[in-house]
Amino acid sequence: IVRRKNRRPTAREVTIPLLKIALVQLEVIPGRPDLNTSRMLSAIDEARGRKADLVIFPEMAIPGYFLGDTWEQPAFLKDCEQFGRSIAAASAGICIMFGNVGVDWSLRGNDGRVRKYNAFFVAQDGQFRGGDNFPYPFRIKTLLPNYREFEDTRHFFSLRKLAEENGRRPEELLKPVNITLGGRPMKI
Repeated sequence: IVRRKNRRPTAREVTIPLLKIALVQLEVIPGRPDLNTSRMLSAIDEARGRKADLVIFPEMAIPGYFLGDTWEQPAFLKDCEQFGRSIAAASAGICIMFGNVGVDWSLRGNDGRVRKYNAFFVAQDGQFRGGDNFPYPFRIKTLLPNYREFEDTRHFFSLRKLAEENGRRPEELLKPVNITLGGRPMKI
């Protein structure tokens, strides 16, 4: 947008502040949420120091992937939840998006064990976002791979299954997460 000297912006000359986004690529160590969270917290501090508005981490950044029966250990799941809360606590003044296991301790999956989701979390100002228009404060992966080394359908409950269980279409559950960045409301 070009502003002419000594002129106020007109309706056609609107300045929109840009967002600074940090995309973090890190070596995620499977089964070590403690180490992964420590690395994430360092990256969040660096992003904050660079005045980023938003920092984004990969899928399953906290627990890692390809964990087999480790997914069936309640202590591991509780650790992942606690480390996720640590990331949320670090979100003062910055929005953080990351992957973690989402657990619903009150429901069971197809195998009779506690229900787990491959989930996407958004944290801002110390809180998880997204529970205002969705059953959980996270979003659930819709299509789970189940070929070669992937066994996601064995361990996780998909958004498709959740929709079916509730008599809805998956599209009806695909809801954005409402946040505010740079003073502007946004849907992610």
